[in-house]
Amino acid sequence: MSTATLEQHRTGASFVGFAAWIAMAGAVLQFVLGIPLAYLQAETPLSAAIVALNILHHLLLMFGIVGLARSQAAGGGWLGKGGLSLSQLGFALLVVAEASWLFSTSATETLFGLATLVLLLGLILAGIAVVRAGRWKGWHRFTPLACGVFIAVVVLPSFALPGYASNYAIGLWGVCWFLLGLSLLAEAR
Repeated sequence: MSTATLEQHRTGASFVGFAAWIAMAGAVLQFVLGIPLAYLQAETPLSAAIVALNILHHLLLMFGIVGLARSQAAGGGWLGKGGLSLSQLGFALLVVAEASWLFSTSATETLFGLATLVLLLGLILAGIAVVRAGRWKGWHRFTPLACGVFIAVVVLPSFALPGYASNYAIGLWGVCWFLLGLSLLAEAR
């Protein structure tokens, strides 16, 4: 391995490690916003501070997806590239949806629904690509897929339940993201 190639690998690994820490910070913020601060998330209208924190945690998790892409865990095929791109788009739509909430636009609910479906599809496709590529070993290889499957199995059904159920489900989704961050960190080494 040439020194230039070795240096590129080190730089890529350090970026992925940094992205892992950013994703874990976003996951912790998501957990806190979803569970201990669920009552603030359920207020109408939402405070600007809560909306700003929601936007921040979406951006932090989006950075985690960039780290996942840079880790090359999903391989080089269309499935991984498409899934990672859709995941990025889903988070971008969530940021726009959160911002539109501040302005009480009629598109807010539509944007949230679309973002959720795009994220669901993107994370499942990216997760399948990571599992198929086999570059990550053990439980790490299933964490991107878990982030997507959690939306379908827990988050979406929680919207049919009363009270803070959906807030709690979104908060628990942060555990999946934290595990993804840990996987990125471990695999970057």
